[in-house]
Amino acid sequence: MGKITINITIGIIAVASITVMSAEFVSAASYRVTKVVDGDTIAVRMGKNDVSVRLIGVDAPELSSRSNTKKGCFAAQSKDYLSRKLLGKYVTLSGDYLSCDKDYYGRLLRYVYLNGEDISRTLVLNGYARQYKYWNNDYMNRYSYTLLETAARATWRGLWNHWTCPVNR
Repeated sequence: MGKITINITIGIIAVASITVMSAEFVSAASYRVTKVVDGDTIAVRMGKNDVSVRLIGVDAPELSSRSNTKKGCFAAQSKDYLSRKLLGKYVTLSGDYLSCDKDYYGRLLRYVYLNGEDISRTLVLNGYARQYKYWNNDYMNRYSYTLLETAARATWRGLWNHWTCPVNR
């Protein structure tokens, strides 16, 4: 019985090591933001191509013609804020060993940093996005982003302002 336990433990350690070694943590390179698609998706220039990047840990309201719906309320403001913050600037990207490399739509899943500032954190804290869990995947900053969202809700910031987005009450 002891051998089985030891073998299982060694197997778990081996799988964890493989996962950690294959994950991309921090890119030393900086990438220019060429487009802001919405409040949680950007495009960056990698070589000669523009690559779509979905920010890990956030879910900004969706752009739609129904701006007063729960999904659409504050969508334009989220995109505008992210555009002012990032468009044309150089950012660094960081993967998360708990998250997938890409989402369902083929976008890279990355934390985005501007001069060391975690953009996902800033979006959640200021009410431009909700904290978000991708499908069945987790991410390292989930707990802290949840606390930031609680603070944004408590102070009615951004999409949590009941006068701006009454559907988020």
